[in-house]
Amino acid sequence: MLSEVLSWGAKIQFITGDSWYSSTANLKTIRKHGIRFMFGIDCNRKVSP
Repeated sequence: MLSEVLSWGAKIQFITGDSWYSSTANLKTIRKHGIRFMFGIDCNRKVSP
């Protein structure tokens, strides 16, 4: 979905979401596009700064 929205020419600066969408693949894709983000994470996840 992110790739489609970016193809429309949208200039996204920040994305928020809940833990349902906070997979490693999603977060890496968002970061690859240089977009800042804030997502909830499940308590059983490991996070590196």
